[in-house]
Amino acid sequence: MTIPDFESWFRLRLHLTEALPARSPAEALTLPEAPSLSTAEASRLADQLAERIKNAERNGIPAERIWSQLGRPLLQVLEQGGLAEQQQYWLTRFAGYRALLNEHVQSLEREEGETSIETLLAMVDLAKLAQEQGDLTEAVRLWSSILERFRRKPGENDDNILLAMGGLAIALAEQGNLTSAGKLQAEILRLEEGRFGVDHPDLLRPLNNLGITLRHHGDYAGARRVLERALGIAQRSLREGDPSRLQLMMNLANTLTEQGDFAAAERLLQQVVERYSRELGPNHSNTLKAKLNLAVALKHQKHQGEWEAAKRLEQTVVECSRRLMGEKHPFAARAASNLLLTLLGQGAFSEAKALFHSSLEWVIAADPSSWSADLIQLRSQLQDLLPQLQEAPAETPQSRSE
Repeated sequence: MTIPDFESWFRLRLHLTEALPARSPAEALTLPEAPSLSTAEASRLADQLAERIKNAERNGIPAERIWSQLGRPLLQVLEQGGLAEQQQYWLTRFAGYRALLNEHVQSLEREEGETSIETLLAMVDLAKLAQEQGDLTEAVRLWSSILERFRRKPGENDDNILLAMGGLAIALAEQGNLTSAGKLQAEILRLEEGRFGVDHPDLLRPLNNLGITLRHHGDYAGARRVLERALGIAQRSLREGDPSRLQLMMNLANTLTEQGDFAAAERLLQQVVERYSRELGPNHSNTLKAKLNLAVALKHQKHQGEWEAAKRLEQTVVECSRRLMGEKHPFAARAASNLLLTLLGQGAFSEAKALFHSSLEWVIAADPSSWSADLIQLRSQLQDLLPQLQEAPAETPQSRSE
C-alpha cells in the first residue's frame, strides 16, 4: 500500500472511497477494501500520513481537504494495523475539524446547490467524521439526507446511491436500529445481485453486512445461511489467508456459537487464529478478536479443560489490549468483561473483583451518551453483574460452578 500524492488523493470521487471502518470490537460490519496491515507497516504509513497532515496544516490547506484526503486514510491505516491508541489520539486531534466541515458543507450548498457532487462529497466526509466521533444521531441524519439527495439527482449512478445506502445502514446498525438497517442491507444485496449475478465477489460485503445484522437481530438460521453463502463465494475467489475471507469465517463462527454449534465454531476459529497470527502477527487487533471469539466457543463446551484454555486466551488478550490500546479502549473493556465472566463462572471471585476494579469500573462511572450500541450493551451487562460481585465471598476455590 502506497500513499498517493496530495492532488491525486484529492481527486478521488465518492464511488472510489474506502469502506467505512467497523466499531464492534468482536467483528467487522464491513469487509475491508484493502488487505489488513501488519502493525509495523501501518505504523510506517501512519507516520508518513501524519507528517503530510502537519505540512498541510502549516501551509494553510483547508481543513475539509486535510480531513477527507489525509485524515480518513490515516484512521483507516491505524485501524487496519490495530493501532487503536494512535487512532484515538487522532480522533481527538480532529475534533475541531467538524465545525469547519459543517461550514464548508453550508457554503457549498449555497454556491453549488444541495445535489452537486462536491456538496454531497463534503456531506459524506462530515457524516464519516460524526460517525468516527460516536455522534450516531447526527451521522444517521446526514446519511439519510445524502441518500435522499442522491435519489432525487437526475442520472445519478448506482455506485453513489449504494454507497449512501450502505453508509446509512451501518450508522443505523451502530445505533441499534437493526430492523431499519436490515431492510436497507437486504435492498442493497438485491440491487447488487441484479448488477453482478448471484455468485460474484462484489456480493461479499452486502452478504456479510446482512448476515451480521440478522445475527444481532436473533435470526441465527438466517444469518448462517447468508454467511455460509458468502464464505462459499470467498473460498472460490479469494486466497486462503485473505483478510476478507478470514473475517467471514470469524463472523460465521460467531453465528454458529450463537446457534449452539460450538464444535463447528471452534474448528473455524482455530483456523482463523492460526492464519491471522501467521499473516498479521499475534498482537494484531484481528488476531486478538479471533482469540476472544475462540474463547467464547470453548467456554460453551462446558468442560473444565476448555474453560482453562479459554481463560488463558482471554488473559493473553486482556494483557495485550491493555498494552497496545489502553485500559479504556472499548475492545480492551470487552476483553476484560469476557475474562470477568470466566472468572465468575469458575468461582474465582477475588480475581474477578480485582479485574473489575482495575479495568471495568470506569465503564459504569462514565457518561454513555455518545457511546456505540456495543459499549452501551457492555455497560448494561456489567451493571447486571454488580450484585454478584458485591455479594461474592472474598475467597473461593478456583473451580467453575455449574
